[in-house]
Amino acid sequence: MSRLPSGQARAVPGRTRPAWSGRMILLVALAALATCGGNDVDAPPVTLPDSSCPTLDDTLPNTLQALQDGRLDGIASIARDLQVQQGGVLLAEALRAVVLLVRSIPLEVGATVDFDAVRGLVRDIEPLLADVLQPFVSEPAGSDAGRDRLLAFDALGEVVAQCPEGSVLDAVGLLTSDPDFLAALQSSLKDPTLVGLVQSLPAPSGSSTSRHGFALLIDTMLNALLSQNFVFTDLVDLIAPFFPVDTPPLSTLLPPLERLLGGDGLETLRTLIRCLQDVERTPSDGAPRNGGLLLGAMLYDVIAAQSGSLADLLGSLEPIFARATDPSFLALLDAVVEGIQSDEELRQNLIDLLVFGLDIHRVGDLLHGVIALLEADSLQELLTVVENLFVNDQCSPTVDTSLSGGALELGLMGARLGVAIP
Repeated sequence: MSRLPSGQARAVPGRTRPAWSGRMILLVALAALATCGGNDVDAPPVTLPDSSCPTLDDTLPNTLQALQDGRLDGIASIARDLQVQQGGVLLAEALRAVVLLVRSIPLEVGATVDFDAVRGLVRDIEPLLADVLQPFVSEPAGSDAGRDRLLAFDALGEVVAQCPEGSVLDAVGLLTSDPDFLAALQSSLKDPTLVGLVQSLPAPSGSSTSRHGFALLIDTMLNALLSQNFVFTDLVDLIAPFFPVDTPPLSTLLPPLERLLGGDGLETLRTLIRCLQDVERTPSDGAPRNGGLLLGAMLYDVIAAQSGSLADLLGSLEPIFARATDPSFLALLDAVVEGIQSDEELRQNLIDLLVFGLDIHRVGDLLHGVIALLEADSLQELLTVVENLFVNDQCSPTVDTSLSGGALELGLMGARLGVAIP
């Protein structure tokens, strides 16, 4: 399958693109997830009193209200861009990927998950995550400062697309595998001295901000990790001139970090770092930055702007990692991973969707939309939709996603939710 283009859409001979709004495309996506749908008929409201499967109005009231109010117009714009690519083919593939990802989980596995507990965790995480993302959309849209804040996301999209298969997930898994490291990281981020230390870093030659100094330090540390002669004291020696390493917060963070980089941990991170350092973007000052510098600037923005939210977010993740030994949770994770690994087309579709959304021309809209979803408690509502697929026989999907004459048709049989799609 070809990758999603980031430039102009390609026309497909013999197909006429339907003039759908971005909001309506989002409704189609929600309908696909909820295993409900229809063909070229009138628009919502959603009604079907004979069905024992809850309607979208029942399960997604806040999300649908946010869609109606225009708070999700950023994501709707991306959905509209996705639709125009290749005459709508890529939108169909995107919707199919979402549905098949959920369907890859066996019903008997999903039925054992404690969704109430998961919703409770999500309820705590949503406002905190929204606070963490807010600094990246705080600058005026279209301004040089606003674009510069988003360059790291654009670069990360390329990293996901170009890195060896599984390397990103392996690195994330490593960084979240040690409770001691997570606890030390949380404690460090909560330390009131951290922001002051970061903001007091000297600016490099030709720059007037500590943001550039911090980005340069992160980039230098990443390059040190790539050295074949690397030992952990190399990192300590790089940090020591700028931060006190024998007192908190670093004295509590460095020991678990050293353990994390032992064994195969270092090589796991190196695979990702090599990809990151090969990426390059040019901000408004005209000086190209590699991935390490861009990541450093992103981390600076999060740390310098946070008022406890990032540390609180990490703290709220602890119960999730505590559930890692729960057999039902492990079975759910294994089913999702196996479903992605066994379906190459699905895996590529998911990667392409992520790269498409992180493109510099779209990621600002994406982040605004994600923040709106978090503020509307949409993740909790979507979990309820997924739960219904597992615990309600009337919601079990049999999905056939296809294109006919350029109009997207979702034949969703098994569940009987009545969503009218123009």
